[in-house]
Formats: sequence, C-alpha cells, structure tokens
Amino acid sequence: MKHFIIFTLLLLSAAGCSQRVKVHGTVTFPDGEPVAFGQVCFVSPAFTFTGKLDANGHYAAGDTRDGAGIPVGEYQVYLANTALIKKIGAKDGTENYTLDETERVDDKFTSPQTSGFVFSSIRGGNKTFDFTVERPKEAGSGQ
Repeated sequence: MKHFIIFTLLLLSAAGCSQRVKVHGTVTFPDGEPVAFGQVCFVSPAFTFTGKLDANGHYAAGDTRDGAGIPVGEYQVYLANTALIKKIGAKDGTENYTLDETERVDDKFTSPQTSGFVFSSIRGGNKTFDFTVERPKEAGSGQ
C-alpha cells in the first residue's frame, strides 16, 4: 500500500509539473513598437490556445494559474483579430461596431500555415515566446 501511494503521488506530481507550459511573451513590429491589438494563437492538431495582446504587446497563452498552462508539444503560432474595428454611432443614438477590412499586420501572420512561427516545448514551467511581425504592405508598392 505504501508503494502504491508513493507511486500515485509521483505520477500526479509528474503530470502536473511536466505536462503543461505557461507561455507568455511580447509581439512587436520591426521598429520595436508593440502590437497592441488582437490575439496570439497557438494551434496543434489537438489543441488551440489564445492570449490577448495588451497595450504593451504582452500576452499569456492558455490558462496561467499555478499548475496550469498549455499542454507540451509543438504549436503553430499566428495572430487573430487584427483587423480594425470602428465604432459607428447611429442616428438613433445607438452604437454599432463594424469591421474595417484593413488588417493592421501583414496577412501572412494571420494564418498558422503562413506565419512561419512554431513554438515547441517538451517540459513544464514558464516559457517566453517573443516574436516580430511586419505591418501590411501598402497597395501598389510591388512588395
């Protein structure tokens, strides 16, 4: 019985500590300006986790409580909800929100297939994943 209890405690300890990773970081443009809008998305075949960007470009993905986080593994990383949202006041005094079709980051960073960012972790703990994205290319610039 004593060995069973020790084995169970070790198993639970290993599962709680090594199977999840707390991921946080900063997203910036090449000039160092923070990306202060949208969400950072981590996606694998089995899981998707997001973290909202704050005014300083910081995010934390998944559940960041003690003993939590995202499961270890490999994730493709991209940005979502980066299009501009404008508030429009209606004549009757109500407020409406509309999505401007203009993305505020280059389109390639808004898809897991084209962003080029991969986060991979095999152990628990805190991990920092900072990255830089480009602004949209201007129409007609030939880039």
